[in-house]
Amino acid sequence: HPRTAWIAVAHSFGCLALLRHLTLRQPRRNRHVGVQSALLVAPADPDRFGLLTQVPHHPPGIDTVLIASETDPWMAYPQVCRWARAWGSQLINLGDAGHINVAAGFGPLPLAASVAQQLIHRSEREHRIDRAHPLEWSFSV
Repeated sequence: HPRTAWIAVAHSFGCLALLRHLTLRQPRRNRHVGVQSALLVAPADPDRFGLLTQVPHHPPGIDTVLIASETDPWMAYPQVCRWARAWGSQLINLGDAGHINVAAGFGPLPLAASVAQQLIHRSEREHRIDRAHPLEWSFSV
């Protein structure tokens, strides 16, 4: 729904597509609508797809968490670290985990669910004061 707050979760090439979307979106009139934060799992190297100029080289304007592996064939770990800094992402390193997909031995990833839940809670906390009813402020008087 267009009037809903979203926590986006993307994997591999989807991370690049999401970051591109965030770069192209119109400025938000309502900061409580649209993508509020993003979880980026095993992003692909934009240079491998000729997209180096298509993805942002700066923070996308929302909180991002990047889960990566030191042995991902789709992006070398030093590149992951550079992109995490460029995007202002919190980096979670899974070590020797490959591409963090089914072929690398992964099924459901409870860590991703946990991080997404943390992003939801963070967003809720940040916007709670804007949704508070005036009677809720009585404790401060």
